[in-house]
Amino acid sequence: MDRKRIYEHISSFYNGIPLKLQLNDYITYLRAHKHPTAMTLTTYEQALKYMNNPEIDTENLPDLYKFLLKALPEKGYVRVSLYLAIVSAWLKRNGIPFIKEINYYTLHDEIQKLKGTREAYTDSDINWLFAASTRNADLTKLLILMLYSGLRIGACYPIKYADFEKVPEHNVWTYEVFSKGVKYNAIISPKAFEALNVLKGPSQELVVQHDEGYSAPFDKRYRDMLSDAIRRDNLFHLREGKSIFHSLRKAYSQKLLASPLNPTDYTYKVLMGHIPKNSTATKYYIVAGKKVPLELVKRCAEAYEKTPLMTMEVGLH
Repeated sequence: MDRKRIYEHISSFYNGIPLKLQLNDYITYLRAHKHPTAMTLTTYEQALKYMNNPEIDTENLPDLYKFLLKALPEKGYVRVSLYLAIVSAWLKRNGIPFIKEINYYTLHDEIQKLKGTREAYTDSDINWLFAASTRNADLTKLLILMLYSGLRIGACYPIKYADFEKVPEHNVWTYEVFSKGVKYNAIISPKAFEALNVLKGPSQELVVQHDEGYSAPFDKRYRDMLSDAIRRDNLFHLREGKSIFHSLRKAYSQKLLASPLNPTDYTYKVLMGHIPKNSTATKYYIVAGKKVPLELVKRCAEAYEKTPLMTMEVGLH
């Protein structure tokens, strides 16, 4: 039986009487029986309010999918996905099949296309991110490391304040990180380094705090923190076409390329942490197990100083 006939068969179950569902009733149900966090309730309430379609006709779900598909460019896939999740859950709770026909799959495919994009954050986006993180000093420091040094999330721990040193003959700081199986010296601007120190807590050795005793690993814990901050401040637009952390690296890359650097330069690759696994890009370059002295850190420092990262203050106030 094809999807159209399945839909007609199920619709006949209701004797042709349209069954309306109020989606706000799902929020009431959640609050009374499931006891979700206040953050979850607020997220769902905001999604319903933004979509401005609180009632659905269960006999005309294809029309609902068409409405959502048309609204997708304006409303964004994050809110449309949230709204669709509410519809699915409330239908299920009421014992009504969640029909998936051609319009649903078209909508699903369009959402997946949008999810696949990982654009760089704009400076405005970044300021909103930092504003959302102000209640959490460690999260703010994590964002600084990722934006001003281009670190991957996994490379941000365990970095210590004692690891930083001034690059001789240059006005930047460097520190060793371990990422994707290799070590390299990252670079950071003096303004960003000063901001890290302003946020340093009493007796803190680590730049970004983490306890190995936590059940959640470092990257998931901070990803959840930032996601919660975005939801709390109703900044859903920051998730559209973005990867919550990787888009910071993309922004960092854009800043590097706004200088004489280009993507094929070895210096650019080192600054991005794109280093072959059989090598180490610290103060020495390791070739076949032998240390070959190379002024690599100074080369990176010189290149970094020619980028907007040196004078940029985005997210630092």
